[in-house]
Amino acid sequence: MKILRVLWQLNRDGRRVAPAPVELVRICPPGSYPPTIVEPLEFLAEIATADPACAAEGAG
Repeated sequence: MKILRVLWQLNRDGRRVAPAPVELVRICPPGSYPPTIVEPLEFLAEIATADPACAAEGAG
């Protein structure tokens, strides 16, 4: 997640960054032990705020 956040801060290209957290959401457990689904979901929400179109593509 740290690497993805840095990549996002450097280029703000949602098309390159969004697929990785989308995949993490698919595989992370919802439980309370890391890694959990919460952090990738929060990151996707941040990306979706800046670039709604790429977030929609990633969810599809």
